[in-house]
Amino acid sequence: MEFAYRELCHPRLLLVSLAISCAFVLFFTVAGPGSELLTDPLQRAVYFGMICALAWPLGHCTAFALLYCLRRCRTVYLVLASLAAGLYVAANIATVAYALDRLMRPHGPPPPGWPLFYLRAAVASVVHFGLIHYVAVQLAKLRALPEDRSEAARSPVIESTLSGRFLDRLPEEVGRDVVYLKVNGHYINVITTAGSAAVLMRLADAVAELGDQGLQVHRSFWVANRHVTELFRREGRTVVQVTGGMEVPVSRTFLAAVRKLAEDKGSGIPRQRPA
Repeated sequence: MEFAYRELCHPRLLLVSLAISCAFVLFFTVAGPGSELLTDPLQRAVYFGMICALAWPLGHCTAFALLYCLRRCRTVYLVLASLAAGLYVAANIATVAYALDRLMRPHGPPPPGWPLFYLRAAVASVVHFGLIHYVAVQLAKLRALPEDRSEAARSPVIESTLSGRFLDRLPEEVGRDVVYLKVNGHYINVITTAGSAAVLMRLADAVAELGDQGLQVHRSFWVANRHVTELFRREGRTVVQVTGGMEVPVSRTFLAAVRKLAEDKGSGIPRQRPA
């Protein structure tokens, strides 16, 4: 769901959103409310078409803002926010509909009260938000999957895709050359060769997305293979040194994997360093 907001900027989904709005216009024109006041079908089509033209931009921008602001939240929060946003946008639609009714029938009988306009608009607005958010999330999930789903689970294509997903979370100013990760509460501090940034996600998820570019050395640390410069022992503890001189602790759980990496890189057996 994290990158679903990007789908709302794609021309394909813009057309889908407009198509849903046009479907509502057609429904209300043919069988919807207002036929008792606007008896001419062409007049009703113009009336509901103008409502759509005036209200759709606000609705789509609100849908984009919601997906962006809640991109790292649980789905249930997005559902509740979609409902609230639909009710909010419905107030704008009802106001536009009421004003247009008065403009198109300045000397006709008074329209129903504003609350009735709001009720009708709320139904359409909530359904629209639900549909467009569902489509955006599903498209984002499909983009995250490899095209060939029969490939091995750890194929290079999948590794590249997962790694790209993690790196896309980093601000441009810190680059993409990750040195190591450190857990900081609910966030991960990502240290690169150009700076650092905080990312809201679990270390286990980050490790899975980065794949074989590095390995976890501690329950709170991950290091990139290419930035491991030395492995040694200090005061009875095994420590990995990475690019920049930072020393990262190694826990017993990951010691065997770290030693194998050190041997592959030619760092040799861990040695004792003075404190």
